[in-house]
Amino acid sequence: MTVFVERALKSKLTVGISSGVVSALLTVFIILMSTGVTIGGIIERSENNENAIHNLEKRLDTLEGDLKTQLDTYLDNEYGENSERETQLKVALEQTHINKLQIHELRLLLSRISYQ
Repeated sequence: MTVFVERALKSKLTVGISSGVVSALLTVFIILMSTGVTIGGIIERSENNENAIHNLEKRLDTLEGDLKTQLDTYLDNEYGENSERETQLKVALEQTHINKLQIHELRLLLSRISYQ
């Protein structure tokens, strides 16, 4: 009789765990669907992020080129070294380098997230 009770308890426990897992998965699926999250949406957002990052990189490259040109023009006109404008241009140029590094880190982070 105890064997019968043990089997009954195990089967109820197994059924209870199985239905609990199915219920949890179903709940997660319903929540995701109700919030509009789909695999296609995630992929589309990932592609949008990549496009936005690429456009930002292109803008930074353009800005970097413009700043270098301005700095070269400024130095060619011999306005004097270590002037305020020269310092501003050098700081802005350095900031574009920092921004490029940040974009690179962002791209690595996004690729790590999409890989997981």
